[in-house]
Amino acid sequence: MATTEKLVGKWYQTFKKATDFDSWGQLVEASDEYVKFSRQIRVSLNNMEWNEDQKKTLSRIASSAECRSKTLQSVDGKEDLRLEDMRRLHAVLKSIASATVEVIPTDVNARIERIRKRNAMTTPSPELTQVEDLEDEEVTFTSKFNTLLPKLPAIHGKSLVTVSIVKIGMKDAADYIDPYFVVSSKDKSGLDLCPAQNTPTSTSRDDTYLFFNVNVELQLALEDMIRGSAVFFEMRYFKQKRKTTVTKCFAFMEIDELKAGPCVIELYKKPLDYRRKKLTLLTSKPLYLHLGIIITSE
Repeated sequence: MATTEKLVGKWYQTFKKATDFDSWGQLVEASDEYVKFSRQIRVSLNNMEWNEDQKKTLSRIASSAECRSKTLQSVDGKEDLRLEDMRRLHAVLKSIASATVEVIPTDVNARIERIRKRNAMTTPSPELTQVEDLEDEEVTFTSKFNTLLPKLPAIHGKSLVTVSIVKIGMKDAADYIDPYFVVSSKDKSGLDLCPAQNTPTSTSRDDTYLFFNVNVELQLALEDMIRGSAVFFEMRYFKQKRKTTVTKCFAFMEIDELKAGPCVIELYKKPLDYRRKKLTLLTSKPLYLHLGIIITSE
């Protein structure tokens, strides 16, 4: 229960921040915070145990935030959901961790239903996908970035390397939209030794970890990796404010570190430094990239 209360408290802070920006007329900031708030809830619906009343209420609150964000981005001035509607959801959100969940006001529910029906009659755009599906209770993590390649054919006398990306520690893991890794092998000058690969986006998350549980087959035998080369792991995600994909951090393993078994490696701040000359740790907290190395040879 304490964990749930802490989580709901974190959501409330984000929601309050969104409505505060909204009331101050800072519409861009408010829209971003509403999206962030909605994402936090939908991630939890996918990864935590909630009863049916809690699920339905949380899903509706998330949808309301998405609707309000879309309203703030609209140029026609039409308000599908008003600021006062959002403020009335504060008490409902706070009740989620209690024995009795408050009911969303009837008129707010009615407005959401009208939006759902109207959107159902039009062709959905990518921005409206989550708003239209108001009863969706799970986050769908896409594989749109996935460019993983198959394992190389066995070569006599050569060792093939499979890297399993298990999870990455992030103090604000719930906030990242569509996080994924770019995995590449570079020589000491930063030149590619083989094709880089993108993983699918994360499969799940909690407050401090993004989970991937995906295998990446390096496209070069261990014996063919030249001296001084390394395997790089660049974490990217979609930044709502800039409407583009950006790099959060990176990690790397030098070839003499590629030993079979589980391992954790440090995270470094951007910009990427493939030559490994100027490295700055991302954080002093004990947060790492968790990997598993599998080496097969004929």
